[in-house]
Amino acid sequence: MSTINHPRESANASDTLPDLYQLAKVRRQNAYVKSMNPSLVKRELLNHQLTIKEYHRDLSRHLASLERASSLQTNSMPSLSCFQSQPYINAEMRYLIFEFLMCCHSRLSLTTSTLFQTFHLVDRYTSKFILKNTNYQLVALTCLWISAKFFDVKKNIPSGKVLENLCCLQYTTKQFVATEFQILQSLNWSVSSSPTPDAFIDMILFEKTLALSADKALNVNEIKILSIMLCELCEFRPELAYRHAASARAQTATAVALMVEQFSQNGKWYKISGAHEAFLDTLFEGAEIIPASFKLKYDESKLGKLAAFITKYKAEKAMNEYIASVIDGSACTNTSTNGGAPAPTCESSPSADAFDAKTDRKISNVGRRDVIMPLTPTTPVYLKKRYHEGAESSDATTTGSAAGDAQPSPFKRACK
Repeated sequence: MSTINHPRESANASDTLPDLYQLAKVRRQNAYVKSMNPSLVKRELLNHQLTIKEYHRDLSRHLASLERASSLQTNSMPSLSCFQSQPYINAEMRYLIFEFLMCCHSRLSLTTSTLFQTFHLVDRYTSKFILKNTNYQLVALTCLWISAKFFDVKKNIPSGKVLENLCCLQYTTKQFVATEFQILQSLNWSVSSSPTPDAFIDMILFEKTLALSADKALNVNEIKILSIMLCELCEFRPELAYRHAASARAQTATAVALMVEQFSQNGKWYKISGAHEAFLDTLFEGAEIIPASFKLKYDESKLGKLAAFITKYKAEKAMNEYIASVIDGSACTNTSTNGGAPAPTCESSPSADAFDAKTDRKISNVGRRDVIMPLTPTTPVYLKKRYHEGAESSDATTTGSAAGDAQPSPFKRACK
């Protein structure tokens, strides 16, 4: 005989079912309590370091293979020539949009990988389709939304209402959803086609940990933050973001970050290689070297380290160019000993302004000379004498003439 369940018995059975919302709330609370326990956090970090130490070679090879496979796919990499052919947007608008994304990323407290992936998605999409300037912000915020879903935890993913507030109600949630489907469909549903620079920074810094352990004054965490900051600055330069792989940018940024940290600790200045010099010249070209949005994400100490390093670098580079010009000037003014014939005049050679294919920028010939940048006790006497004579004559000309007739030497302060 079949039994008939009464309504009261069915209600009692439903009361025994677990409350999934309450269970999720308890799990989140337990996870938060554990995350505030310093001993558990220390053990977790130690376990993470031991795992990386065991598998870091395999992880590095895997990241390199992913980047290599992504570079072979033309649809998965951004193109600078395609972006420059956009009729409605340009590099200045891209700079402003990236600053807006930096502010939104800092306000929402998203992960670093989310920010790099957002920049990459925006560049990929603008390399494939013509985009109007009125829709640039919509596409950028949608790319941030997609990247947050891919990298961040669920509670940190912004909702449609949050996106509307970020753009001051210029777009609706329906527009964000429609744009999300369009972007994913146009990119063949490939969100993370290549590893982000922060993944390479972790591997590079781990390989350098043993070398840095001898110098206890250096902080690896500070070097990592500076490396991430430099990689984020690279995204604002199209000639670096489009034409250099993430691994190459991470490698150079880590080396420069190490020099910045060493300079801030002991004040010593080390000779910079040609590749790093070209990287710094391209990265900090112009008056505004650090975008205003970085002040929302980083504190004044880290920004001060980078600003002090760049100021010192530009002063040393200016002195290097001055000394090279003095050497070239002395070579041009020498008279020939063959019968008292006059010396040939200096003419600009065709190679005076060479084009570097790696950075796509003009590099002056004096920047390639291997000369000592500052005036040191080992500087030749004739070079010191020639410099001081030029500085004194410049001061005398400035004081004896009108204010607008002559300009003082801009390198005198750097030499003192």
